[in-house]
Amino acid sequence: MFSDDTRGAAAAALDPRRTWFLGGVLLLVSHVVTAGLEPGGFLLGISNTLGTVLFAAALVVFALGFSAAGSVTARRPLGTGALVALAVWSLVDLVLDLAGAIPGDIALDVLVTFGYIDTAVQFALAVVAAVQIARAGVVPKPWNWAPAVVVAALTVSWLLQFILQGVMQNGEPAVYLLLSIDSVVRIGGTIFLGVLAIVLATHANRAPIGAPATREPSAR
Repeated sequence: MFSDDTRGAAAAALDPRRTWFLGGVLLLVSHVVTAGLEPGGFLLGISNTLGTVLFAAALVVFALGFSAAGSVTARRPLGTGALVALAVWSLVDLVLDLAGAIPGDIALDVLVTFGYIDTAVQFALAVVAAVQIARAGVVPKPWNWAPAVVVAALTVSWLLQFILQGVMQNGEPAVYLLLSIDSVVRIGGTIFLGVLAIVLATHANRAPIGAPATREPSAR
């Protein structure tokens, strides 16, 4: 028979596969729901709600995992807290939108300030989470830096818009180009991380190509 230690090791080996596969699927579905229900009106509200909830769920799954072995941050407090906080912040944004907590009679400068704070908080949490994922050593190299690369690409896109928005007029083609690039980076980044998580889940705990195969423990 298998010993308790062997069973525990086998269960722990499955945790990254289950965690990363579920998290990757949630990321992809969050995008599909948002993109697939975008015609407008009532459907747009549903798509935004479902997409945000699924995205937040994916972050929580990646952060906590089915166990510490599956958590992309190894359940270290800083990285895990940053991912969970980012999920919660996304849901808070959603609740504010659904509740109409930002009515039209609020001064424009207050709305602009809130927008900057919202972006800064999400950026800070994303950077902390991405760096901690890279440092945790759970996700195999070089893919452990993939979230950081996506965050960096989003940052460059946002900074370009921020720097150039005062120079260019809304009707200029460059404005539409920047907005298109930002959309591509956001959508592409989500799809890339979702697909990568699923691919890594199928290869988790396997020996690298060319490495000698490990024999499974025999039942005695």
